[in-house]
Amino acid sequence: MKNENQNILELIPKDKGDYKTAQNLKKYTVAELKSIIPKLLEWIQDMNWPISGIVAEYLVDNFREIENEIYPILNTKDDIWKWNVINIFKNLIEDEKSIAIIKRIAENPTEMEKSEELDLLCKEVVEKRKW
Repeated sequence: MKNENQNILELIPKDKGDYKTAQNLKKYTVAELKSIIPKLLEWIQDMNWPISGIVAEYLVDNFREIENEIYPILNTKDDIWKWNVINIFKNLIEDEKSIAIIKRIAENPTEMEKSEELDLLCKEVVEKRKW
């Protein structure tokens, strides 16, 4: 069903309501989509966007192949995006660098991380995962 000549960039949803493109992700392996994984991760910056759940489901199902893409997000100042990433992948994260950031937020959050309650989420994850 895949079109071998399809431009990989066409597989990035165009807007919040681009259900067709989001649903089509399931037809592809992470290896085929590797170059656009960072763009797909942008769709979980705001979980209120209609297609964010579909994209998140694809990413969760393929987490082992994309885990190294999570660390750069955890290093941003976008605390809502970090909250979403940690919340979505909280039971899957194994990367020591990502774990270190989650522990740091749980133990020594910035004021902004506190205001977004990111510290509370991280404390919950640290406790649950027994890190």
